[in-house]
Amino acid sequence: DSAVRIGSVSTFGEQKGLPTLLESAKILHDRGLPFRLGLVGEGPMRRELEAQASALGIADRVEFTGWQADAARTLLPSFDVFVQSSY
Repeated sequence: DSAVRIGSVSTFGEQKGLPTLLESAKILHDRGLPFRLGLVGEGPMRRELEAQASALGIADRVEFTGWQADAARTLLPSFDVFVQSSY
């Protein structure tokens, strides 16, 4: 798979800037760049973020993994790019 693996690990709350991250992923999609976005975490905005990914037409490129114990050690190495989108 030649897609760039982009990842973020956070609580899905407003201060984390995840809606902006999804908008950025839409730009990559529109430019035809191959990527997979992994959103690791859980929180009050999860359903809203899933709906946004769907509305943007990128749901097939975004994976909501839920909370993962020890994500920094186990998942960060699997990402080509890590994004900390907090405001």
